[in-house]
Amino acid sequence: MPLAAKEEMSSTLGDPCVFFPLAADPAELETRFGTTTQLRKNSRQEFTRKNPAPHQRSAWSNSARALGIEEVLLGSGVGCRSSGNSGGGLLSTIKSAVCSALPSGRATSVSAAAGGIGSVSGSVDMVVNYNSGQTSLFATGGGGLGWNGGGSLTATTGLVYGLDGTNSGFSGPFKGANFYAPTPIPGLGAGGSITHGGGVTVVSVGVSGALAGRYGGGASWTNTTNPLNVGKFSGFAPLDYVGYLLRRPCN
Repeated sequence: MPLAAKEEMSSTLGDPCVFFPLAADPAELETRFGTTTQLRKNSRQEFTRKNPAPHQRSAWSNSARALGIEEVLLGSGVGCRSSGNSGGGLLSTIKSAVCSALPSGRATSVSAAAGGIGSVSGSVDMVVNYNSGQTSLFATGGGGLGWNGGGSLTATTGLVYGLDGTNSGFSGPFKGANFYAPTPIPGLGAGGSITHGGGVTVVSVGVSGALAGRYGGGASWTNTTNPLNVGKFSGFAPLDYVGYLLRRPCN
């Protein structure tokens, strides 16, 4: 016999799930073999009266033992799994991965900062939520360590990850970093920032103008107020509606 055929036969014979496909469904076993179970139970009644067990076995255990399935499965260390449950688990895993990759909102900010190597900053922020359509306004204040050109004005917009439907996750302390490089327009730099706090991450791009220097950037720490809600879908741009529709299956 060819070696491949021998290996296939050995694999099949060694798998109890091939011969006992109902092992994954205790209810089906009990339905089909309930009569056998009852006969076995009747034959053991006298023994049970004399030797009462401290714990009752389940219907599945009795059925499996009556057919000799329990010993086979336990001896081989193998269990059978329903293909339907496996498929559902895979779909849930895929859905979770896709929803985690999709942004949950967008933030637009205008900020001003004063200082050279260190700075003090403040900003006004608007957040649109892709889970609920809620639009909220915030005020943010904080500081930074890095070159600020004596004074700067910055406008940014970016994607927000980790929001629920209330925008409350945008409140509280955030830490991050930013960098801006010169553009062909004198005194204007372009770049971006990443900030994180309270399970929410904001990835932004923008432009910045400074009093001195062609580059800017550094680390920042800020604190943001609670949301001031201004309605549903206020300030939504066309791409925001796309983000809102993409997140419908995630809610």
